[in-house]
Amino acid sequence: MNVTMSRVWDRVHAVSVRMRAMLRASIFVATVFIAGCPSTRPEAPHIADDAPLRIRIAQAEVKRAGGVAELVELSRSGDVHQRELALRGLGRVGGTEALAALEAALDDPTSSIVTAAAYAIGVAGSLDDLDAATQARLTPKLVGLVPNAGAIEAIGRTGDATGQGALAQCAATNAACDLALGRHGRRKIALTPEARTALVAATSSKDVAVRYAATYALSREHEPPADEATNAALAARIEDLDGEIRATAIAGLAKRKAIATSRATIENDLRDPDWRVEIEAVRALAGPNGDDAGRALVAKSLETNANEQVVQEGLRMILANPGAPVDAFVDKPGWPGCLARAASPGVATAATVDAVAKCSLPDHLKLPLLAERFDAARSDAGYRRAALRILLAHDDPRVRAAGIGVLKDTWNDGDERS
Repeated sequence: MNVTMSRVWDRVHAVSVRMRAMLRASIFVATVFIAGCPSTRPEAPHIADDAPLRIRIAQAEVKRAGGVAELVELSRSGDVHQRELALRGLGRVGGTEALAALEAALDDPTSSIVTAAAYAIGVAGSLDDLDAATQARLTPKLVGLVPNAGAIEAIGRTGDATGQGALAQCAATNAACDLALGRHGRRKIALTPEARTALVAATSSKDVAVRYAATYALSREHEPPADEATNAALAARIEDLDGEIRATAIAGLAKRKAIATSRATIENDLRDPDWRVEIEAVRALAGPNGDDAGRALVAKSLETNANEQVVQEGLRMILANPGAPVDAFVDKPGWPGCLARAASPGVATAATVDAVAKCSLPDHLKLPLLAERFDAARSDAGYRRAALRILLAHDDPRVRAAGIGVLKDTWNDGDERS
């Protein structure tokens, strides 16, 4: 029996040895086969090192007008990438010669060159205000390129009001057109009725980007006229699902002095889950377009607000536009305590100066707050003298600068002896 079993195990061992040998051979053959086959994975595209080109363009830019000729040459020769970089450089340098080259590039047959030139014109216009004649010459050319993205942005940054018609036509579907109209507001260019109507319609778009951009443009309108349709559109956006849109709509109504349109909603927004909305509600109710009732409501809401940014902004508004008690914050550390001491109700006296000087912020942050109350209606002569003694004698130039800035407000405080 033992002999039989021994023979069986010998046979099993022999078979096992042969199988392991065959397996090793198979693996070797497979490895050779795979190594011999060409790879099917695509190679990564080769990206040329453009560092020398970028350095050359930067060096030309540093020369300002002296480097324009080189940039113009680079923008007209070489591959598309080189030309685009050179055009951007011309936009950053600006000037008559650079603008002429950029304007000529608007007629280039390569679309990416046209886009780069248009973007560069926008940059040139935002860095160096163009005269009315240049704006009038460029705007029709840019309008003819819409919906080119570079042209749309350039109309916003550089074009005049005659470009608003083209932007109005794409406002419903293209957020860039709405933002360009918003840039006109920042540039103190009034909206045309056509543009305003298009923006009002765009505020109700299903596209959140378009909705935001249109709301932003209306909130930045230069010297906005009384317009019920605009006020209603902004009021509707205060209840938008997007927090940034809600905040922007509140800012727009405040600028238009139309918070009465949605006063109750704005008051509720003092407790909005989005801090940006809370801050705009604080500014609307307690800022220059608010009233004493709004400031009192803001001061009360700040007592239970856990967001320090909102608390600081509220106290800043009350400091700049007094009319609400802020005693609950006087003993708090940091900004809340300092702002509350500086914004104490009533006419500020020398005691107010001492209180602010003793709060826990560094001098260069807290002492300039004293300059906020130098008008005769909010402080007495004793306050202004005590504050000036501290501000003008301080070692920190930032503190002294605050004192120098309010010297003019003490002109009537002295007499023939002082």
